[in-house]
Amino acid sequence: MSNRRGWLIVLIVLTLLFVLPFAALLSGVFSSSDTWGHLSSTVLPRYIGSSLFLLLFSLFGVYSLGTVTAWIMTRYSFPLKPVLEVALIFPHAVPIYISAFAYRGLFNYGGLFHPIMPDFSGPWAAVFLFIFGLYTYVYLAARAMLATFGGQFIDTALMLGKSEGALFRRVALPLMRPAAVGGAVLAGVEVLNEYGALKYLGVESFTTGIFRAWFSLGDITAAIRLSLLLLLTVGILLAAEKLQRGKAGFTSSGRNPSPVIPLKIRGIKGTLLTAVLLFPVTFGFFIPLLQLLFWSIDASLLQQWGKLAVITTDTLVLTLSASVAAVSIALLLGFIPLLFNGGISGSLASLPSLGYAVPGAVIAMGVMRLSISADFTINRLFNPLISPLRGEPLGLIFSGSLIVLAGAYLIRFIAVSYKPIASAYTSIGGVYVDSAATMGRGPIASFFKIYLPLMKRASLFAGILFFLDAIKELPLTMILRPFNYDTLATVTYELASDERLKEAAPFGLILVALGVGVTIITMMLSKGNRKVTQGEKKA
Repeated sequence: MSNRRGWLIVLIVLTLLFVLPFAALLSGVFSSSDTWGHLSSTVLPRYIGSSLFLLLFSLFGVYSLGTVTAWIMTRYSFPLKPVLEVALIFPHAVPIYISAFAYRGLFNYGGLFHPIMPDFSGPWAAVFLFIFGLYTYVYLAARAMLATFGGQFIDTALMLGKSEGALFRRVALPLMRPAAVGGAVLAGVEVLNEYGALKYLGVESFTTGIFRAWFSLGDITAAIRLSLLLLLTVGILLAAEKLQRGKAGFTSSGRNPSPVIPLKIRGIKGTLLTAVLLFPVTFGFFIPLLQLLFWSIDASLLQQWGKLAVITTDTLVLTLSASVAAVSIALLLGFIPLLFNGGISGSLASLPSLGYAVPGAVIAMGVMRLSISADFTINRLFNPLISPLRGEPLGLIFSGSLIVLAGAYLIRFIAVSYKPIASAYTSIGGVYVDSAATMGRGPIASFFKIYLPLMKRASLFAGILFFLDAIKELPLTMILRPFNYDTLATVTYELASDERLKEAAPFGLILVALGVGVTIITMMLSKGNRKVTQGEKKA
């Protein structure tokens, strides 16, 4: 048992490392601020009103579009369905701030849509981008729920003579609601987290206020207080989702859930369904992609391909390193509860996943305050000893370093790595730990000799999911990146903010291409997992 206590200590230390930035954030709220009084009486009401406006209308659109597309894709079989099954996920690969730059270029003077609408800015433009860029959160969750459990409910309703419209309203929507609302909440977090698109479109929000307080006013305390208000808003959103879900649930009368058998639709109706589903794909993916391609083929941009290669390499090294670290930590977080049959260890292991529900700007402020405090403490303790030898003080050690930036990525996105790995551990179970113990082998041998080989597929899947989110992150990267260090996300934003849209296009195009490639790989792995699971059930 003493051997297992060491693993429990490792779990506690890992959990504390993920929690410390939030404790640092709370401790900073009581520091003095020179500008908070002015901000709270002037712009804070606008931040609150604008954020609530964006949340309300974006979530309504995301929920509506996501549930409708999930219903059509699950219930019907029609032309181009296999193609659309992949294409409907592609808008998730396009960061909202890149869509904002692309659409703004289309509506600017000389743009294709300028005669229709001379300006693309303001809150309604942001809502448009959020709806077509974030509906995938609802679509994926709702479709998974409906495809897995909807078969017997739909069959029963059909036997009762219900029409297709009644099936959607009275069967599909209630069935999809828990998953769809959960997806909408994640989309809401992304709305609150967005900075690049809102800044570019001239829309105020909590996140733009955090940047203004820190970068323009130099007041970290005001930025921290705005971060906490943003965190409170996210907490209310999560509480509302949990409240509406309550104890709602459903049971399947059979041993296994009954899948939905698609209804074949051909002719004009099938063409119409195809056109309906092409609508979100066109506005969320193809229009921004084509605009980026149009800008990128400018011959004068060939001179910056060297810069593009360097920044792409820096971005890949950072995000891949963070992905490897995320998978390694997730493997530990998932394995340790097996040694204790869940309980408190399971709760501790899942605690770091809460960071996924926290906007990047909030995490960045907590990590920044923690790194500044650590640097100050280290300098105070060791400068008297080291300064005479070096001839200068230690200075900044953690603040503005790539290690801190990668650590912030871990806090923000560890959940996307932990969940598939935890699910794989649950499927395997802890029986191998007990079997190894009877043969005199400890948990370390069980972890490396038994579980790691079995977790290869889940680990790859977890790393890809982490990479897809981390490579697009902008607010967190903008706040914590080292001086004179750029990623594809930051350089795209900075060039576009200076209205150098053609120069920004190749960087944004590489970012989108990486996102699409990773999305396709993720779908292939998901299908492979389903085939393996089905084979196990048949066996």
